[in-house]
Amino acid sequence: MKKLLLLLMATPLFAQQPAVHDTIPFTLTEYNNIKLQCVVNQDTLSLKFDSGTTGVLLTYDALAKTRGIDTIKRTNTIKMGGQFWDKQRVYPVVLSGQGTDGRFGWDLFAGKVLEIDYDKSLFIVHNTLPKPGRGWEKFAIEYSNTLFCINGNLEINGKKYPNKFLFDTGYQRTIMLDSGWIAQQHYPKDELPVIKKVIMHNGMGEEVPVITVSNEKLNLGKLSLKDIPVQLMTGVNPAWPGIHILGNEVLKRYNTIFDFKENIVYLKPNTLLNAEYTEKG
Repeated sequence: MKKLLLLLMATPLFAQQPAVHDTIPFTLTEYNNIKLQCVVNQDTLSLKFDSGTTGVLLTYDALAKTRGIDTIKRTNTIKMGGQFWDKQRVYPVVLSGQGTDGRFGWDLFAGKVLEIDYDKSLFIVHNTLPKPGRGWEKFAIEYSNTLFCINGNLEINGKKYPNKFLFDTGYQRTIMLDSGWIAQQHYPKDELPVIKKVIMHNGMGEEVPVITVSNEKLNLGKLSLKDIPVQLMTGVNPAWPGIHILGNEVLKRYNTIFDFKENIVYLKPNTLLNAEYTEKG
């Protein structure tokens, strides 16, 4: 009986894991980049969190200034706040977000819970899901190759155009619409006011002609944004055919919890909800 009592008393100690929260400050730049300080081997660098990529990527300029970062073998270490990763490969790239030395992807937090609080400029890694309170909208993660999407729709004159949206904090604008989807769903792009025509560059430095138009409404679950500028890709999207790219000029308006244990994203409007868009109609 005494042994049984001791066992029953000890059980809660193992059944309940204490919550751990690693809080890391970040800067949201004027270009909508989420910039954090990271230590790669011995070098302190400014890296962008890019949920539209995987791994760790440094620009050639940054690599030239560092000490012995290996871009061939998995011999590098990454430290961010209390988070630590070893045996990491670093990939060289031409470009990253303005004011950053490179970027890191969502997969560093696979199997964890990651929160982005834009109101407090905090990047928080949890070992268990903090209970979302009122006002949070829940989305199932749908994986596409190594990246992930949520479902939503664009709305014009009461008609909804549903699709998957790549969740991409690395894309600095609002939404890049897939050209194949535009044709398939007969999205009325030619009827929408044109805001701007520009040449953008992808992460490899390649030119991408883009037209920005004004879309009446974006719906993500019960969350809606009105009169939102969207970008039309004039060519084919070879990386994610049929999928829109949801960028951080939209995503920054919502505090975010990524539950990579249960494959769920939670969004809640924050103080940036009504911030002006870079490209206005």
